[in-house]
Amino acid sequence: MSELGMSRDAFCARLGCAGRTLDNWLLPNDSKDHRDMDGAVWTLVREMVAHEKSNQLKTSARKLP
Repeated sequence: MSELGMSRDAFCARLGCAGRTLDNWLLPNDSKDHRDMDGAVWTLVREMVAHEKSNQLKTSARKLP
């Protein structure tokens, strides 16, 4: 979320999940309420981060003299 500059609510909306679902994914593995994130969701998160990093590189390149 922080790498994308998104709030928790915005991140949940982008992933199409409830806040509680996100909370369960972020819990420690040994917590009884922990749930593993589905592979499709992991793929979406990785693509979102890669896209953001690509945009940042493009923006940085435009600022170079």
